Amino acid sequence: MNFLRMLTMTYLKRMRKKMREMMFT
Repeated sequence: MNFLRMLTMTYLKRMRKKMREMMFT
């Protein structure tokens, strides 16, 4: 289990969510 990979994945997910919200607003 790669901790760094997990972190990056969660980070990317968060960023995507933020970007989506920004685009919608």
